[in-house]
Amino acid sequence: MNLKLKYGLPFIDVVLIHKGRSLSFDNFLVDTGSASTIIAAEIAVELGLGPEPLDVIRKIRGVGGTEYVYEKYIDGIQLGLKKLTQFKI
Repeated sequence: MNLKLKYGLPFIDVVLIHKGRSLSFDNFLVDTGSASTIIAAEIAVELGLGPEPLDVIRKIRGVGGTEYVYEKYIDGIQLGLKKLTQFKI
């Protein structure tokens, strides 16, 4: 895994994998103060992870305020040569 500093923040290259689809990102922010991994709704939908009635809803808070999000598991997340399966986002 190769960390890159931009604007004083750490970024990495990431591949998100789910149901035969994969999306690559070369500027994925590593938020060391976050309790979980969060992706934009547009990316979730592109991976086939749209909201469903039985999804767990969470309330998150940050500098920008409060927002409601839903939890999903993706088949995998790859960071360099390391790959994690059944990863919660």
